[in-house]
Amino acid sequence: MIMDDHEFLSCGWLSGPGPNHEIVLSTRVRLARNVKGFPFSHWASTGELARLVSSCSAAIRKTSYFENAEEIHLEEVNVLDLAFLRERHQISAEMVHSQNQRSVFISADQKTAAMVAEEDHIRLQVLYPGLDLKNA
Repeated sequence: MIMDDHEFLSCGWLSGPGPNHEIVLSTRVRLARNVKGFPFSHWASTGELARLVSSCSAAIRKTSYFENAEEIHLEEVNVLDLAFLRERHQISAEMVHSQNQRSVFISADQKTAAMVAEEDHIRLQVLYPGLDLKNA
């Protein structure tokens, strides 16, 4: 259970005040991309989704942003942990309600996440406390 992991309970973008924190709670930057040769996630077969997740996971693991990231296969996660991840904006509502194979990578500081097999094939996001577009 994710909520039993005490290191995972601390969250980088919620850990303290950022610039202009009295006005802006957080800054989020998102980038969504689709992978050539794969149908959109909601049209893909179970096999196509498995290949997409495998292919994207291998590529994500090679980046420095996610070298110490936690990979979570969401079809193996209970409802309470899904709600916990959604509440922290680490996964989307689409990912909570989907029954398809999907995964999320969450960086060690929990400011960066990569959702795989969401509405788009890959959705990257960075969250920082306060108004901090430069760092995000």
